[in-house]
Amino acid sequence: MQWQVWTSLRLDQDHDLVASVDDRPCHIGSKVSVRCGGDFFYDGSGQDCSGDLLLVAGGVGITPIASIARHAVDLQEKLKKQNKRSSSKKVVLLYSAVETGEFLFENHFRSLSVKNSYFQVFFYITGQERYSTSVPQGYQFGRINSHVLHEKIQSLDRRRLLCYVCGPPPMSESVCKMLEHTGIDESQILYEKWW
Repeated sequence: MQWQVWTSLRLDQDHDLVASVDDRPCHIGSKVSVRCGGDFFYDGSGQDCSGDLLLVAGGVGITPIASIARHAVDLQEKLKKQNKRSSSKKVVLLYSAVETGEFLFENHFRSLSVKNSYFQVFFYITGQERYSTSVPQGYQFGRINSHVLHEKIQSLDRRRLLCYVCGPPPMSESVCKMLEHTGIDESQILYEKWW
């Protein structure tokens, strides 16, 4: 028999760590088993290191994408410091959520984009009906669609481009199809389906 167990960690209002496994409380010293899987990763070597990156995330699908973005930026900074090569690589992050309060790591991504000219981030709000007719500054209304993808890909080197996609399954499947329709080869598109 195989069991499926959900694990979550969060900080409560008092900044205390709250943990649960399968909705049962965990405490310091509790024993749990963890299994990781999938082949959705960016190691930054070989083709990964030299090509541009297009990162597309929806909701909490930002979690693995955030790790990839941070690692790519760290590698570029390391190469610049070692003067091994000029940083011509570009990293573009397209991130969608229902409303502004749902963007995880937002301040970190905005800071990265200010500090690193090769890193760009764009935030898309899909729950437009929650706002008046004005768009909050720094955000765009609407879903990440084929027009958006085509526009952002124009500034990237298609020959050495890697695309990473993670979000709700309908969004991930739609984005992957749209990327293929823009001429990106299927081998250049990596995605995670995790719920």
